Amino acid sequence: MKYLPLTLILAVSLLIFFPQFSQADTTGFLSGKTPRIVGGRDAETGKWPWMAALIEASDSSQFCGGSLIHPLWVVSAGHCGYDYRDNPEKIKIIIGINDLVNDKAEPIGVKQIIVHKDYDSENLYNDIALFELERPVFEKTISIIPDDIELEGKISTIIGWGETYAGQTTILQEVSVPIISNLDCTKAFTAYNSYRYPPDSIDAAMLCAGLAEGGMDACYGDSGGPLMVQYKNQWHLAGLVSWGEGCAMPDVYGVYTRVSKFFDFINTYVSPFPPGDFNENMKLGLEDVIGILNSLALVRSEDLSLGIHGDFNNDNRLGLEDAVGVLQVITNSYN
Repeated sequence: MKYLPLTLILAVSLLIFFPQFSQADTTGFLSGKTPRIVGGRDAETGKWPWMAALIEASDSSQFCGGSLIHPLWVVSAGHCGYDYRDNPEKIKIIIGINDLVNDKAEPIGVKQIIVHKDYDSENLYNDIALFELERPVFEKTISIIPDDIELEGKISTIIGWGETYAGQTTILQEVSVPIISNLDCTKAFTAYNSYRYPPDSIDAAMLCAGLAEGGMDACYGDSGGPLMVQYKNQWHLAGLVSWGEGCAMPDVYGVYTRVSKFFDFINTYVSPFPPGDFNENMKLGLEDVIGILNSLALVRSEDLSLGIHGDFNNDNRLGLEDAVGVLQVITNSYN
């Protein structure tokens, strides 16, 4: 009787009992670098209202995460948007849900995808992209941590719907891990594999987080999702899930896009004013409704300049629907 080689038996056993090892999606990553929640817990419903799920328009499968930073804009990893940048209609985004299967939310179309001009798909430098939504979403947004805040040693929280030890999850997961210095992160990766990870693998626009013993990390499907820290008693966005060596492995860490290094990129496209903010005072009120109605009474909507801040529904013109939209938002805020 012939016996199967021990290595083959082990390999088959791994695929049977840990099927997630056969489902790795390395699109946009270096060979060996994987999309980066393992070792986490179910998130409380409603705790992370700015969390975004990026889904395929064709079959509604979730493939990346993101964060709502403005009613019209989601920020995510560059590798999540790179292949779709010329066809944004192939992506839809769902905001503020906890259970991908049982929670009801209307997917929102993507108007445009802006990948950082210096995004490097091989080394994952400048791994950041902006997704403009077809209509505004008035869920709570998350602010970006200032660049002068020291992050090393802080405890961060990562959230996502990616792989767990039990496979892909439909319930939003969260895990808390410490942020480590880029120097220690570089040393760890170089010691792990100096050929694959030379000293310049970790640059100043990245940050690292995790445990030296492993066991807690982001994983497949979490890409682009937020790494958050507390600052002035509020959650702030510090990182985007970018890459790592496997998931939750010992001796290496998860690597994230350091979002505070990209304020110039973000501010180039994202207006500080919410949609419908006619008088540009950074909030919506009855005065915005009145301003829109006054403008409509004085000049035809199609004669107004594009991008006016009273344009609530993002269709590059003013109309009664913009006044109604603002009115609905401020009415809901008092309920």
